[in-house]
Amino acid sequence: MFASAQYTANLDYFAGTWKYENTGTGEEFILKLKMVNESGAGSFLVGAYSYKKNNIVVIDCLNHYYKNYADKFDYPVYATNQSHSQSLVNPNLLFMFFYDSLLNYHSTNSALSIENFIHTGSGPKKMEIFLRTADGVFADKFPPDKLTPPEYMVLTKEE
Repeated sequence: MFASAQYTANLDYFAGTWKYENTGTGEEFILKLKMVNESGAGSFLVGAYSYKKNNIVVIDCLNHYYKNYADKFDYPVYATNQSHSQSLVNPNLLFMFFYDSLLNYHSTNSALSIENFIHTGSGPKKMEIFLRTADGVFADKFPPDKLTPPEYMVLTKEE
């Protein structure tokens, strides 16, 4: 069986630590991403996150970022802009899937899809994220009631 080529673009832009903070609501969302190159599967990002509301930690799985799991889906975050066609890869778009093993929502059917768009211009690197579940894709209830980040955030990259 022959594997078809997988194409990605600009994943290095997304690797690193990203932060959203709203001091008015005491909300903080931290996202850490690192690039992995898997033989036969190409490049993708994995990582972890934490979320705080009213200055109280709701979830913190950042320690998973430092692990070296054999399966990319064992990380709390998997992200890619991968396509089978190079012309279809958007270097300014990233699809992320959050798996919450701490609250027992860790499966490929329990994910929160995020579409990310890069902010261009001068100043620190930023990206917008839109939280949504995809219709007909995710069977389980996710995110759990306990995890209620804003549907729209602008994250700033911490160099």
